[in-house]
Amino acid sequence: MDIDNIKYRLWDNYTKKMYPIIGFDLKGKRVIIGYDDGFGRPVVLDPIRYDVMQFGGTADKNNIDIYERDIILTMGFMYAVVFRFGSFGIVAPSPFDSLLAIRDHPNLDESSCKIGGCEVVGNIYENPEILGGLNSISYPIKEF
Repeated sequence: MDIDNIKYRLWDNYTKKMYPIIGFDLKGKRVIIGYDDGFGRPVVLDPIRYDVMQFGGTADKNNIDIYERDIILTMGFMYAVVFRFGSFGIVAPSPFDSLLAIRDHPNLDESSCKIGGCEVVGNIYENPEILGGLNSISYPIKEF
């Protein structure tokens, strides 16, 4: 991923909506998701309200950007996209699928997505039922 392609989005736990991030207030540990039309002030959210996700640097077969905590379908299996150990990868909710992820696709990149023809089918917040109702990547799964 090049420096011009760094993007983030957030899930607002209060409104239950996904928003693109347009800036950060690093001192206040807040994110800017837009500007108030009336006065041009930034619309900021406090850290308690949201979960931030980074763009993984590649797109699926339909040219949809892949972010961490997205759920992708590749080679007939569902995986959650995670950022661990300095790179993006995929994890699965079952040990069998996790072994496949380790062996075949330990990292999420353009070539692994093209090989498996991956497709974004949702994310863990808006579509937890896809991975059996698990709505957090901290659930007990095998990691690569």
